[in-house]
Amino acid sequence: MDLPKTNGKRHFHIKMKQHEIENIISKLHSSCNEELAYFSTQENMGEPENLYIKANEDGLKLYASELLKAILLKDENNLYFLDKENWEDPNSTLFMDHVEITNQNYAEAQIVPQLREKNISGYLIGFGCVVVVLLLLSAIFIGIGTMVSWL
Repeated sequence: MDLPKTNGKRHFHIKMKQHEIENIISKLHSSCNEELAYFSTQENMGEPENLYIKANEDGLKLYASELLKAILLKDENNLYFLDKENWEDPNSTLFMDHVEITNQNYAEAQIVPQLREKNISGYLIGFGCVVVVLLLLSAIFIGIGTMVSWL
């Protein structure tokens, strides 16, 4: 399958119509056996931040179709709850039970954590400066008090 060339960037966007998405979902479902489907998420070497998917072809097709359904069937809160009871491994490491649809793009989604980090670091720097100024003021007042007591 030939995909559009992106030069390593996240810039291509193909807008699909509802009937096209429904057609893909239908083809995915009709091409797999739900009774044989298997899908699981696992930890790699016991590290929770290093997860991978373990699945057979039918499980991947069903999971892909569930993700596509989220575009069409989201509720008023932009949530879609995945229907994967019959083919997801109950011993999976991580369970994703819903999809939240957002209008943010990749860059916008990355701004919030960066702003939060800047706010925390700015707060810590400000707090440190206040502590240093208070220590200097208290040292000056103690010094002046000591000099006055010598007189």
